[in-house]
Amino acid sequence: MSSINEILAGHRFFRSVDPAFLRMLKECAAMVDFKTGEIILRQGLAAKRFYVIDRGCVALEVHTPGMGTVVIETLGPGEIFGSSWLFPPYRYEWDARAVQDARAVAFNAECLRDICEADHDLGYDLMKRFAGIMRNRLQMARLQCLDIYRKSDGPKL
Repeated sequence: MSSINEILAGHRFFRSVDPAFLRMLKECAAMVDFKTGEIILRQGLAAKRFYVIDRGCVALEVHTPGMGTVVIETLGPGEIFGSSWLFPPYRYEWDARAVQDARAVAFNAECLRDICEADHDLGYDLMKRFAGIMRNRLQMARLQCLDIYRKSDGPKL
């Protein structure tokens, strides 16, 4: 079983983080486990954590009228989700569901925001790192939307 130190030390997101910053981040972290089918995040609820997947898979989903649940992306080991903790109003933008048993490092959002507020260099570093994740996630959502429109013969105006 991997420890928080081992997971973060080997993760590309944290690879070049200043060791002092990494020690601060670890203060906000805990290991969590999820069973297959368990809902981890709910769209619209307070964003209290973000997660780094150690093992298992997690699906990011949205609910659409007439189509039900649409999977935006399925994430596996090494991937990050829950970035809504960083931006007011601190609400999750999608659901996240374990599609197989999963283990992750969970970071407490309030703890992280306090650290970022106290250390603007760390806050800026995290902001840059999360910007890349969010850009990729938006691209995946855009592609899903194009696929949905194609399957439904386009948007109904």
